[in-house]
Amino acid sequence: MPTRAHAAFLFALPVLLLLPACGGGGGGGTSAPALTYTFTSFAYPGASATGARGINDKGEIAAYYHASAAETDTHALLVVGTTMTVIDPPTALNDARSFGINGSTEVVGSYQSPTGQLGFVRAGSGAFTDIAYPGSTGTTIRGNNDAGDLAGEWDDTGGVRHGFTRIAGTFASIDFPGAPSTRARDLNNLAQVVGHYDDASGGLHGFVLDAGVYATIDYPGAAGSMCGGINDAGTIVGAYVDAATGARRGFVLAAGVFTPFDYPGAGETLPTGINNLGQIAGEYVDPSGARFGFVATPTP
Repeated sequence: MPTRAHAAFLFALPVLLLLPACGGGGGGGTSAPALTYTFTSFAYPGASATGARGINDKGEIAAYYHASAAETDTHALLVVGTTMTVIDPPTALNDARSFGINGSTEVVGSYQSPTGQLGFVRAGSGAFTDIAYPGSTGTTIRGNNDAGDLAGEWDDTGGVRHGFTRIAGTFASIDFPGAPSTRARDLNNLAQVVGHYDDASGGLHGFVLDAGVYATIDYPGAAGSMCGGINDAGTIVGAYVDAATGARRGFVLAAGVFTPFDYPGAGETLPTGINNLGQIAGEYVDPSGARFGFVATPTP
């Protein structure tokens, strides 16, 4: 049986942030009303770092924490209300992480098994299923939708990373045209996929894949862009690399309009999931370098 531990949230005081929208990168110079969020941060007790990833419409969160400074000393978390539960797969050696969660509280992620890196699906009942992309040397599941479709990444025998989907049980590789490597991060109930890819010069670009058509998503003026999550309205959250500082900053892209999105006072912000209520999950790094999970809830 997987190890389970329960702990209460360690809440920071909620804060309000007013975010002005800006055009560019496909926005056509249009504007949109400013957005206001209430932010709440959390950390697993005793963890060296905590991160939130996916969030479903019930506000349940797929997350993970680092038990020590070692990069692979990580454990998968399911966050429901004020309770955090460790949900490591039973055969996990290390590096277990939760990345996505759907409306049935089905959690997806990855872990290091005795035979290599595997993806997993944890049903709402608590049962685990291992997932491996056919012929891969490593598989990570990053997102899932309410139909149980999956999105993630797989490594081939040459060490090249590809994205993939598994729709209605059928796997398909995702490779942005001309890109040396591609990563798929999430998919919604319309099977629209977001992620990022590297170009031939090493540049980082976000993308959306809709009905077989790829589109690049680059935050205006950024040194690199990544897309992390998409909801059924097509609203995308992600991060960009600040060209001046090299820090990662968040964004929301809705109806072609980018809105900068940062946890107040953070050194870096990485939004990774958005639900159909507009709640955003992710992680931030404070000025001391400590990493925390967060949830941002739109306010009326």
